[in-house]
Parts: sequence; structure tokens; C-alpha cells
Amino acid sequence: MAKSKNAKVHYVGKGVYSIASYIEEAKRLGVSRAFPKRFVKNIEFEQKILTATWKFEETRTVKDRHGWDNIKRFGTATVFGYFVVEGINLPASIMNKLIPQMDIIDIFDSKETIIRECGTYVVLAGAYVKDNIEKIMELAEELDEKVKYFITGTFYELDQFNVEDMLFSRTLVNFPENEEDLPEQNGEGIHEDVNLQFIENYKRFSYKPRAPKIEDTEDRKWPDGESY
Repeated sequence: MAKSKNAKVHYVGKGVYSIASYIEEAKRLGVSRAFPKRFVKNIEFEQKILTATWKFEETRTVKDRHGWDNIKRFGTATVFGYFVVEGINLPASIMNKLIPQMDIIDIFDSKETIIRECGTYVVLAGAYVKDNIEKIMELAEELDEKVKYFITGTFYELDQFNVEDMLFSRTLVNFPENEEDLPEQNGEGIHEDVNLQFIENYKRFSYKPRAPKIEDTEDRKWPDGESY
């Protein structure tokens, strides 16, 4: 991975997890986070992604790459760990179509039910593959089915530290340091030993009510101290 590449941050919603409960679950089960496909295609195996909570400080108008004004939320990120991307979960409905097209090392049946604070699912099968995430996505997108992607990996806990003036996003945000400059982890992480899993019966648990969306008006403001 290029040394000039910024590390990425993914925020953990306080509507479901506390920092302590997320760390406990991630150490016990590993990390599994859903991402839109436009972000998944830019994620690589062995990439480090920081995990943090986020606290609202202010809204700010910024220009996008097309020159349009956009209202964005900025605040303080409390970083408490990171995970190393080691796998991807896909719907079991595409398994029989996808496997013949992949470079499979080994595959085996499962029937393990995974219960997380954010949701539950059943792992139908697991596989070791030589394909990278980009290739897996390319093959999956050729199928005539809607695919939901979950990135999985090993979690490492860090001594907590705050970073101010961080943009909010429900996906990935650039971190002001490069990946090789991240602090060392405390102790061992929980390793995912399968880099591809096919899951079924996914059920997402309800979040606490979210604050209203920001409208592009001067009289619509977020309350002081609003957190995610």
C-alpha cells in the first residue's frame, strides 16, 4: 500500500454501541461493517481502518469537487482502535453462482448464528480465496441480484485519543495521518481465519432515533453537543 495514502476512519454509532461494548464484541467476534459498493471497491485486504465515535461541534459550508456548496458536519472523533481488513461477507443467495468463477483454495459448510448488537445473521459457508476484493465485487456485480457487502477483519484496541475538526460520514473519512504512522495496538486482536463468508437471514436491529437531517437553511441548526 502506498505510503502517501491517508488512513481511513469509520465511526461507530452511539445509537447501538458504547466504546466498551463495541470493543468487547469486536474482540470476541471480529469486526463486520456494512459499506456501499462504491466504497467497498476501494478497500483492500490488509488495509487498516480506524474505529471512532464522533461528537458534533459545528456545521460548515464546503465546496464539492464540482464547485457546489454543501453543508457538512464537523466535530471531534474519539479513536479507540482499528481493524485490519481480512474478509468480506456476501449473501448466501449468490454462493452457487459465484463460487465456480472464483479462485477457491478451500470451502466448507457452516451453520453458525452470529448475534451482534447491531444485528444477527447465519453463516452458511466459508471459503479461502485468492481473489482480491475488487475481483470479488466484479464477479458479484455481474450477477442479476442485489448484493449487500460487509467488510470483516481483526480488531486491535488503541489507547483512546481525540482528533478535532473531523468531517462526519456514515462510511469512511480520511484521517490526517498516513496508515504507517498509526500508533501500535495494545495486545493481540481476534483474527478472522476465513476471508469470504456467505450469510443468510440477516436482521438489522433498530437504532435509537436519529437527529433530524440538516437542511440548507440558516434557521436549521443541530443542538450543541449532538453526538453520533
